Amino acid sequence: MNELNIREVVGLIADALPEGARAVVALERKPGGAGCGLTVSKAPSCVLDAVTDNGYYAAPDFGGTVVAAEEVL
Repeated sequence: MNELNIREVVGLIADALPEGARAVVALERKPGGAGCGLTVSKAPSCVLDAVTDNGYYAAPDFGGTVVAAEEVL
């Protein structure tokens, strides 16, 4: 995902997060300037619902959920 996508997704997570709840997000810079990867390793289901309701894709991956701007097959 590009920087704009990352900012939007993090904003969606922050807006959807209920008071007192916690979301754990990891960012990974891809080699060769291919953007960033974003993984949510802990969050209430309403957070992932907000992300997918806004056009992003979520897929389970080794203890977390990878969020992407395009569907990963």
